[in-house]
Amino acid sequence: MSSEPQHHLSALTLDSLQMGALPPEEERQARAHLAQCPACAERLTETASSAEHFSKVVQPRTLEQLRERMQRPAPWLSRPGVRWGLAVLAGVLAALGGWAVFR
Repeated sequence: MSSEPQHHLSALTLDSLQMGALPPEEERQARAHLAQCPACAERLTETASSAEHFSKVVQPRTLEQLRERMQRPAPWLSRPGVRWGLAVLAGVLAALGGWAVFR
């Protein structure tokens, strides 16, 4: 019979452990499990590596692109035809609302 544990830590538990977000008793249990389970210990190492890569490489690049995108107006909204159409629609809706009230 194998001495390897039959259950493994969930991804949520590993992520929470990585972020220091587990309650003390759960952290103690998770660390005890990691000492006995090489598969979970390897997954925790992979989680840490992925988190480090994300924070150093992906997040800065993505945030900069998002900032640039937010500073540009939406392309469909900048078309004169769309603006006029929205203005006409607003006028029609206001007229219909007034008609419904005073009917």
